[in-house]
Amino acid sequence: MKPPTATDPVTADEVIVHDDGTAIPRRQRTSRSSIEVMHSKGNRHMRPTTARNHRAAERGTEVLDAAAVVLARQGYAGTSIDDIADQLGATKGRVYHYYRSKADILLGVLNAGVQRLIEDVGPMAELADMPAQKRLHRMAVAHAMTMMTHHPYQVVTFRSLDRHLFEGQGAKGVAWASIVERRNEYEALFVRVVEEGSQQGVFATSDPRLTVRGIFGALNWITVWYNPDAQPEGRATREDIAEHLARFVVAGAQNGNLL
Repeated sequence: MKPPTATDPVTADEVIVHDDGTAIPRRQRTSRSSIEVMHSKGNRHMRPTTARNHRAAERGTEVLDAAAVVLARQGYAGTSIDDIADQLGATKGRVYHYYRSKADILLGVLNAGVQRLIEDVGPMAELADMPAQKRLHRMAVAHAMTMMTHHPYQVVTFRSLDRHLFEGQGAKGVAWASIVERRNEYEALFVRVVEEGSQQGVFATSDPRLTVRGIFGALNWITVWYNPDAQPEGRATREDIAEHLARFVVAGAQNGNLL
């Protein structure tokens, strides 16, 4: 049984985690009474504790973090489990403890990348009392910030999706349908806001989906040119970049009929 990961969160009521990081679902235990007997004999290894569960989840996240960095730098074909273990500063055994294959690792990174965008941007799309142009601006700022603060994950996510959708060269063994579905779910947040603005005469577009894809083209390109390791002195801050690009894409959606 694969232990919990950052993309498969668990709670103290769902698993028991041993000191060595092995997680056992409660439904696989012998019985509650047998566990109580173990506790009464001072066996602390089977005691479910929130701290241990959190640590197990953190270890899974650390594997994904290392994988995202290597995959962003070397690409999927150029990355091995050894490379990920080296980046992590651990053995391959620790990587395999959480993920069965390189394809599973990529799927974990892709899920985490899309989920982060949904979490960061989704709540703003639901602000029905806010004018559409202000909502779109805030969503664009949040999207741009996530491109920079979660940079390795987003590089891998958009590079991999492009190779799968447009080049037909997506990694084998990855559940692409689920990733594309979530990507479409995220795109729909923007489309809905642009549709509302278009109906109100705020945005000059007859095709909200095409407009959103133009917006994404500008914002997602951050993954290509942004360098998170660049010295900030004399350069625009991440907040400056996000604000500048957000104003740019919103203005474009508003003023398209001026051409």
